[in-house]
Order: sequence, then C-alpha cells, then structure tokens
Amino acid sequence: MIQNNHDAVDEQVAISIFKILLQVTRPKTLILGNIPGTDIFRNLHHYKDATRIPGFLILSIESPINFANTTYLKERLVCAFSSS
Repeated sequence: MIQNNHDAVDEQVAISIFKILLQVTRPKTLILGNIPGTDIFRNLHHYKDATRIPGFLILSIESPINFANTTYLKERLVCAFSSS
C-alpha cells in the first residue's frame, strides 16, 4: 500500500514537471489591440472593442524568452506577421 502511494506521488510530480516544461517551451502569445479612447492594450480575441494599430504588431509573450522556446516563438512571430 505504501508503494502505491509513492507511485501515485511520483506520477503527480512527473505530470507537474511536464506541465511546467510545456509552459516554458510553448508560452502563450497574444496579439494586443488598443481600446479606443484609452491607452490600454488588451487581447484582440477577448476584447472585441480593441483595435489594431496600423503598421504595428503588438505581442504579449507570457513567459521569459530563453533557448528552450526561441524556435516556437519564431514560428509564432512568422504566423502573426503573415496574418496581419
């Protein structure tokens, strides 16, 4: 019975480490837009009133940039530029 508890804890630790690695290597990226009449920028997908500024692409990257996520971020930037 004790071994079963240790196995369950080991599984939970492994899942937690995997989730952390996934968040670090594939951070959430958001395209931001300005809410008219303010100096506030919000996610374009959540705030329908937010508008893009012509000639600019404003991204929010919700994780530090490091060697583990640079390839993914480059792909996201290329995708964001091609859709704008």
